[in-house]
Amino acid sequence: MTASAQYAAFAALDPFFDVIQRGLAGLVDGKHYFDTIADDAVFEFRYDFRDGLDGPRAAMRLWRSIGGTATGSF
Repeated sequence: MTASAQYAAFAALDPFFDVIQRGLAGLVDGKHYFDTIADDAVFEFRYDFRDGLDGPRAAMRLWRSIGGTATGSF
């Protein structure tokens, strides 16, 4: 699967991801926001996520629900 196809479900969030990518320019590798997240990354939020939020796939599940543009699961 190409990167563009992999992230097509998140197109509605591209403006947000673009801002993040500009802020991280030169500091991280990866062309898309999700490409910059290490497999062992752990996110901490002020909110309780029922299933936890560890790694890029978990972040993708979170953003998928927020973006409201896709179906499917990871």
